[in-house]
Amino acid sequence: MVPGMKPRDVFIVVWIVVQMALPFSYYLRSERAERYDERWSWRMFSDVRMVRCTAEFSVDGRDVNLSQEFHMAWDSLLKRARPQVVDAVTERLCTANPGKPVTMRLHCREPDGSRNVLDAGQDDRCGGLDGP
Repeated sequence: MVPGMKPRDVFIVVWIVVQMALPFSYYLRSERAERYDERWSWRMFSDVRMVRCTAEFSVDGRDVNLSQEFHMAWDSLLKRARPQVVDAVTERLCTANPGKPVTMRLHCREPDGSRNVLDAGQDDRCGGLDGP
C-alpha cells in the first residue's frame, strides 16, 4: 500500500484503472469479425457506428425474410454485424429447419467506402445442428 493512501483511495484508483483498461482491450483485438462488437469500447472513438452491414440468410436455397421471422431489434443489430445476434439467428433457423442447409451472406460497407465481406454464403452454417 502506498504510504498515506487510505483503502478507499486505493479502491478508487483500482476502479478507475479497470474502467480504462476494459474499453482499451477492444482496440487490441486481432479478430476482424470481433471489431463490430463494440460493447467494451470507447464508442466516441469508434467508427463502427458508421459501418452499414447487410445480412442475408437462406434456408435450402430460399431467401429468408428476416423482418417477418425476427423482431426488428434483431434486424438493426444484424446491420451492425453483432456476432451474438448473427449466431442466435443462425441457431434459430437451423433448429426450425432441421436437415436443411442454412447459409448467410454478410458484408459491410466501411466508413471509407470499402466493402468488407465477412461471410460469402458458401457454407452451411448449421454445422451439425439437427434441430429439436
